[in-house]
Amino acid sequence: MNWECSKCQDSGLVHHWEDSPCDLRPPRRLDEPGLLSLQLTDDEHAELRRLQLLDLDSERVVWSTYRDGGRLLLVGTEDDLDNLVGFIAFEANHLADRRRQRRLDQVIGKLESALRSFG
Repeated sequence: MNWECSKCQDSGLVHHWEDSPCDLRPPRRLDEPGLLSLQLTDDEHAELRRLQLLDLDSERVVWSTYRDGGRLLLVGTEDDLDNLVGFIAFEANHLADRRRQRRLDQVIGKLESALRSFG
């Protein structure tokens, strides 16, 4: 797997990561029916990666975000994304940094909009 740092553009090739504890790929195919995808900006994805209190399923959703052409896509089931909204909201509500709180609230808005359009 090719790896590139989003901050310094350092890069390399990672071997033998599949099925390791660091393998956060979803345990399903990405073309599975019922999956939602949401386009994120790099900044929005960076905010999600900074979240401290995620369960394993939410970590899988955040860290399995992938690039499709020029788009950055977050993919998960309705339950996955609804669960992620709860974790983001909890952390945003306990932040002293109001700017970061607003950025997380914007991501919550995007997720909730995607969930409404799905249901």
